Amino acid sequence: MVLDPTVEATPDSIGLAARLETLAGARIGLLSNSKNGVSRFLDDLERQLAERYPGVTFVRASKPNPSKPAPAETLAALAAECSAVVTAVGD
Repeated sequence: MVLDPTVEATPDSIGLAARLETLAGARIGLLSNSKNGVSRFLDDLERQLAERYPGVTFVRASKPNPSKPAPAETLAALAAECSAVVTAVGD
């Protein structure tokens, strides 16, 4: 007897968020997974976006543990405060 441990993928029922028309004047959340290298990446991303889109502001947040999902409170705060959020994984 051979057992197949795979499952069929289920389609994402939520879908993608609507794309912003512009980042000018937007507040962008930058969520770190707290691994090595991610801070440097987010610092560079923030610098480049700020140069390209004057008036954009940023909110930084970090997961306390890279191997666990971000706390619901962190995600709720980012969703309430930000026009968009970039989450980054480092290593």
